[in-house]
Amino acid sequence: MDAHLGNIFFLTRFRLSLAVFVGMLMLFTSLVTLDKVAPGAARATVGVLTPGASLLTKFLPLFFVPSLVVLPLQPAPGLADAAKLAFLTVAGWATSVVISGYTLSVLAKIASSFKAADTSSSVPKKPAFVHVKVPTSVKPPPFSSSLQCALAVATLITGAAAAVLARIGSSAAGAGGSGGIVNVASQALLHCGVSAHGCEAAFALCTTAFAFVSGSLFPQNVRKVVHPVLFTAFATVISLQCFAALAGLADPLGPLTRYLTHAMSASAVGGGDLLLFCLGPAVVTFGLEMYARRKVMAAQWFEVCGSSVTMAVVGLFGTAALARGLGMAENLRLATTMRQITSPLALSCANTLGTDGSIAVALVVVTGLLGANFGGTFMTALGVKSPVARGLTMGATAHGLGTASMATDEPKAFAFSAIAMALVGTATATFVAMPPVRVALRAAAGVP
Repeated sequence: MDAHLGNIFFLTRFRLSLAVFVGMLMLFTSLVTLDKVAPGAARATVGVLTPGASLLTKFLPLFFVPSLVVLPLQPAPGLADAAKLAFLTVAGWATSVVISGYTLSVLAKIASSFKAADTSSSVPKKPAFVHVKVPTSVKPPPFSSSLQCALAVATLITGAAAAVLARIGSSAAGAGGSGGIVNVASQALLHCGVSAHGCEAAFALCTTAFAFVSGSLFPQNVRKVVHPVLFTAFATVISLQCFAALAGLADPLGPLTRYLTHAMSASAVGGGDLLLFCLGPAVVTFGLEMYARRKVMAAQWFEVCGSSVTMAVVGLFGTAALARGLGMAENLRLATTMRQITSPLALSCANTLGTDGSIAVALVVVTGLLGANFGGTFMTALGVKSPVARGLTMGATAHGLGTASMATDEPKAFAFSAIAMALVGTATATFVAMPPVRVALRAAAGVP
């Protein structure tokens, strides 16, 4: 479904970025419709899809790593702008959490007043989560040591094969195509369908997965300081640099350049491309959890829609005004406004605004890490206790990474985080696609 929707949206401004959200909503609405017509078939469909969804949910944070791994390839901003970006990211995220919590409180009071006036409404005033069945997919089991060992072995094998093939290729090129054992070995490997690029991509994929599983198995107190996503990105960069040295590559940044090429052909795909591709299907599977929480979501539709649109506007114009107030360089101001949506969508919106997509993606990932690491504690300190409010706030302020943390830490809030992430992203992309809004956004940021 995700791939077909990507083709449908190929000619639109945001292509696959919005297609995954549409796929998630299509899965949700299809299950709801099927439940009305044939409840048994709906339950059977959920049963078939749940194992795959569980696997994707378990590895969901891993799919955000490629955007961080390739950051060293981007030109770094100056020290002053870097400090301003750091302040804006932290302050913007914290302010967004506060505003989201307050907005939801106001919307809940408004909704309650309408429900109290309409006593004939069939919608329960205080829906109970205990009436909703929680699927096993929202609590993925911890990674096993056997999986960690298997990934370690796969990393060593693919890394050694890629390094040997790279050295053989260099020797063959230096020999000018002459005969000998090197040429014979090269021809034999070619006939077997083994290539240096394929082995390198497999090594990059295995080493990233191994680092993620290892980081996820750290003690809880360590993971609070060093998030598995950050550890994975750092370990992957170091591993690719070590591989370049062992393989004797002339360009030490070559493996990093080939890690994420945004191409899916066999001759160009990188390890990061394979992981990033999985992000789309993973987001689509959020529709299963939304289906499980459909009764509660129906009772809270006013808060869901109202808070999502509000946070999209606040994220765009509030961030633009803050960037302008900090005196940030004009080429960076618009890039900061994408911090509250997922990486692929942020890149598409940044291109539409004509700003730096790499900075936008970096802020998106850091914002997600802030939410995943500190969002729950911060919301508790603010008095945000309802699973509905916590989920909506997390999804609206920390997008995919925050939602991924909800899957394991707060399963009751997970569905609301997923729908908020989708609605805020869709609303933001829709606003950015409107010329009058782009003009107003540039004015707010002080960019001509």
